[in-house]
Amino acid sequence: MRNVLSVLLVAASCSVLTAQMERKNSEISFSKEPIATLDKDIVGWVKSIDGQWKSAEQTILDNQPEDNDNRQKHKEIGQDNFVAMHVYDMWVDGKRLWIYVKFFKNGYYRYEQRKKGWRGRLDAYFYLVDPLLLPDLNDLKNNTPYTYLIPTMGAGKFQDIRKKDIIEKIKSTLTIPLHSDRLMAIQLRVDKESNKAQFQISSMHKVFSGIDGIVMDFHIRDRSVYGKNVLFDHFYYETSFLHVLNILPSRKHLVKQPKDLDSIGSY
Repeated sequence: MRNVLSVLLVAASCSVLTAQMERKNSEISFSKEPIATLDKDIVGWVKSIDGQWKSAEQTILDNQPEDNDNRQKHKEIGQDNFVAMHVYDMWVDGKRLWIYVKFFKNGYYRYEQRKKGWRGRLDAYFYLVDPLLLPDLNDLKNNTPYTYLIPTMGAGKFQDIRKKDIIEKIKSTLTIPLHSDRLMAIQLRVDKESNKAQFQISSMHKVFSGIDGIVMDFHIRDRSVYGKNVLFDHFYYETSFLHVLNILPSRKHLVKQPKDLDSIGSY
């Protein structure tokens, strides 16, 4: 019996050692530069409370009439703004993921009551997603609003960031296994014939309320319009259909791994 126990103990020890020897960390790499960008020919539209639509370059203004504009933030901020969207490749053990980064202006008044001493900054919000879950623009019907809630494997906001530092910041926040409770809300309405696309992108929690990835939320009857098609009745960004097509996946580009990657080794 003693010999049998000895054999079992040795076998168990060998099994543990084998499992330890087979343990393998994840191999992760990132593209050094964005693989796609959206940063020009973007106009923000908002319907003011007097029923008139007004616009601004890359900014969604508040919904006060033009002659009674009483903004709470600096004019360039609006209720939201859009400096750029950058898309990066990320590979984890041979699986391709995409990192979407929205850059937007933000800031504060040093003297809030007097609205003096504006201090501006550049903020960023990132979404880590499986590109195969993203909408295919070729499937969209003209002049029909769509809302897609895409699960993320990582998401977060950075304040006072430089564009060139964003990937290093994202690297410092990600942990393996990848997990997030946030959704990437992509809202689209297109007209392919006139080469126009209206859109908004925001971050929503899977369970709780609270919108992120924008400057401020927008409520109708105390309820956010983000993540709902009714958003297009109140505001949106507009650009060309081809510009939006540039940052959404084409299946032929999702097959092989590009060469220009920055490997960070094992996690």
